[in-house]
Amino acid sequence: MEKKFLVIGLTGGIGSGKSEVAKYLLEQGYPVISSDENAKKIMAEDKSLQQDIKKTFGDEAYLEDGTLNKEFLAKKVFGRDKTSEDNLEKLNQLVHPRTIELMVNTVDNYRKEGKEIVFVESALIFEIGIDDGFDYVIAVDAKEDIKIKRVMERSSISEEEIKYRMSRQLSSEEKLKSADFSIENNGSIAQLRSTVDFLMDIVKELPPKEFE
Repeated sequence: MEKKFLVIGLTGGIGSGKSEVAKYLLEQGYPVISSDENAKKIMAEDKSLQQDIKKTFGDEAYLEDGTLNKEFLAKKVFGRDKTSEDNLEKLNQLVHPRTIELMVNTVDNYRKEGKEIVFVESALIFEIGIDDGFDYVIAVDAKEDIKIKRVMERSSISEEEIKYRMSRQLSSEEKLKSADFSIENNGSIAQLRSTVDFLMDIVKELPPKEFE
């Protein structure tokens, strides 16, 4: 009999605490694949992708030492105009297929190692339509004012800019409606971890999804 193997998506908008949940799951010994870290790795190491990004956005997309020019790209994709929206779409079209491929390969390696549950942390699970590839999806959310406060405390982004970036993401309501489970993260880290422990007691007993 084949050993049970679950692949669970972990998603949430900016400031929701999704990464805090991922951090705690790692501490508990669960493999967690970060789509954001995978994207950074690919953009730093994949030479063909680097060439594609340069062709699309110009040679300034990478510094002389070969590292990604984050400030330059941020200006290209996070502006408040149609051009920026189009640029973000172009960048996603270049990066996402490679990120998904790396994710699938990493998940397969964990399966071969005999892991029972693997998490994939990604803010864009529903946006890019990969939710059907998971056994279950967990969405992390919080009240808007709490999310804004968290982001402002950890970065130099203004409240106005945070709200604008939120407006470009799938709404919390849509994420929660589409997810199998949700975590409301309006309290302390201790409360969040307690909620994750409770949820994991349920998740560990769940059967794998029957994919068609």
